[in-house]
Amino acid sequence: MLNPHHYKTYVGPFARWDEVREVIPRFLIETCGLQPHHRLVDIGCGTLRIGRPLINYLNRAHYTGLEASAEALAIGRCKELPRDLEATKAPLFLVNSDFDLAGVQRGFDFALAHEVFIHCGHAQLAQCAAQLVTADFRGTFILTIRIGAQDIETGRPHYDHASHEAVTYRRETLDSALDPWAIEEVHDCQLKDVADEATRRMIVCRRQD
Repeated sequence: MLNPHHYKTYVGPFARWDEVREVIPRFLIETCGLQPHHRLVDIGCGTLRIGRPLINYLNRAHYTGLEASAEALAIGRCKELPRDLEATKAPLFLVNSDFDLAGVQRGFDFALAHEVFIHCGHAQLAQCAAQLVTADFRGTFILTIRIGAQDIETGRPHYDHASHEAVTYRRETLDSALDPWAIEEVHDCQLKDVADEATRRMIVCRRQD
């Protein structure tokens, strides 16, 4: 059970909560070109560490949060999303562990998966990539990922922010799992002094089919 008094640690170290909340939205805006009129799906939105500033930035009903844990999402909405902001911005929230985007309005522009695929297996990345195709998504897919010399897998069947397993991809494995998405840009992880800084990257992908 997730402790509502320590919910910020569900998505990573408490000390990095504010840094991530500031750095990742700035990366989306300044590097990836996110603007208020764009529609974004936040895959693995957790307790809304990044979701809160994105909801505030985007136009009404332009943010969708997808999360496997109903408990984490409920706590995030309670602790991080004021009722007046939720009423004004009307974000959509989906709860499932299969990356099912059936409830998302077609035509969204960005899909973000921050720190999802450093916690779960290669098959889940392939599943997510396929679900984005099923949803007819042709925008920009942005992920935090570990790229290394060897594949390091996990036995977890679903993505889990509470896991700290160091899932890593060789570039060839990553390209195969993402198909038909192609990596167009690879950026440093954006965060300072993280333990896996040598392998953690932000990648920007677009469909090639």
